[in-house]
Amino acid sequence: VAADDLYLVGTSEVPLAGYHAEEILDLSDGPLRYAGGSSCFRREAGSYTPLIERNRVYSNTGTSGGGIGVRSVNATIQDNVIYSNTATTGEGGGINLFAEFGFSAIARRNDIHHNSAPNGGGIYATEGNSMIQNNLVYANTQGGGVSLYYSEAVMENNTIYRNTGNGILYTHGTSERQPVIRNNLVISNTGYGFYCQESGIVSDT
Repeated sequence: VAADDLYLVGTSEVPLAGYHAEEILDLSDGPLRYAGGSSCFRREAGSYTPLIERNRVYSNTGTSGGGIGVRSVNATIQDNVIYSNTATTGEGGGINLFAEFGFSAIARRNDIHHNSAPNGGGIYATEGNSMIQNNLVYANTQGGGVSLYYSEAVMENNTIYRNTGNGILYTHGTSERQPVIRNNLVISNTGYGFYCQESGIVSDT
């Protein structure tokens, strides 16, 4: 895809569907179950709105979004317990919200702890106007609690404590693109409670 410097690949159903090509399967002992993954990309015109709810997500490893990663979708991630996940080289040990402008991802009422990433151990949000609300973000072991990068996120009513690194880090904003960070409780992180490298709106934090 020339505009995005990406390549196209089929979803994992394609190779799985061909796994038993030209065979007649005996299913008398029950169905065959397979799982697969692929580095495919999909883009819809804002109609794709996944709900990720009431899951336990733990002990996963990825380059970005060790626990849960969403990109260019209006996703809602809520009421999950997300712990002991690792983003090895990228961002978002627990959750990575790559919303892109024009999309809005929501992360609310999640319990996010003991995750690790170089940036955003608990949550990482970039671009878009993500909503980060009423989460517990604590004891993440690398990358701090929440990192916002070039983001218009609204971040409110979160409790962020005992993370290794900054509680909240905001970088690379512009006068046109600023987050709103309000009414959060930020306690006992090993770095700054809140560190802002660019302009933004901060109130009652």
